Amino acid sequence: MQLPRHRRRSAIWLVCRALTVPIGAALTLAAAGPARADGIATPEPYHWVSPPPGQAAGNQAPASGSGTVAFTGGRAEPGSIFTDDGQVTFSLPQGAFAPATGQTGVRIAITPVRPQPAPPAGHVPDGNAYSITATYEPSAAPAILLTPALLDMRYPPGHRPESIYRIDGSGWTSLGGSVQTLLQTIDARISQTGRFVAGHQGAAGTSASSGPPGLLFVIALALVSAGVLLLIAGVRFRRGR
Repeated sequence: MQLPRHRRRSAIWLVCRALTVPIGAALTLAAAGPARADGIATPEPYHWVSPPPGQAAGNQAPASGSGTVAFTGGRAEPGSIFTDDGQVTFSLPQGAFAPATGQTGVRIAITPVRPQPAPPAGHVPDGNAYSITATYEPSAAPAILLTPALLDMRYPPGHRPESIYRIDGSGWTSLGGSVQTLLQTIDARISQTGRFVAGHQGAAGTSASSGPPGLLFVIALALVSAGVLLLIAGVRFRRGR
């Protein structure tokens, strides 16, 4: 049975409306160039301690960062300390350090390790190694973590680490980690300060992943979204018959 003209026009209008949003999103992403699918701007180029071949010319030295967690009411305040270039963030819960007599807080320092420590056999670093220290103020005596804190590390494009490792002498201890591909970060909870690096197991010169999804992925996602919207439009149209 042929549909009435006004219903054919309504169906065409629903199809066009269903296609407009996902296709428009894909075109916007294409025009934006390096913009991310989730609306987050592409991070700055990674700042290497020891840049790979071919990347030394435009490389900038990685930054350090420091800050103080104060004691209030007999407990250490929560807080986040990060490097000036945003490549490492160290987030502390309340009460992460024990108060000490005569001490006003704990100073946290995050410093790129120079030179980059050589990895043990079968491991590949995905970015710089960083040293994290915690000392009481004003005595500068070492402070010990009472509860785990969250360490978040950016990794370079074209890499995807499997874990954050604690560097113990010449060995690496895996702490696990949660990878945020779109943000190009990996985070893990650590129970002590020290030296840390993101990495994965494999042969030297390999990476675990090619990094964040590209434009083809977003276009495919847009088409799937269009199909879902068309299905919804079809259901609404059939209900109105």
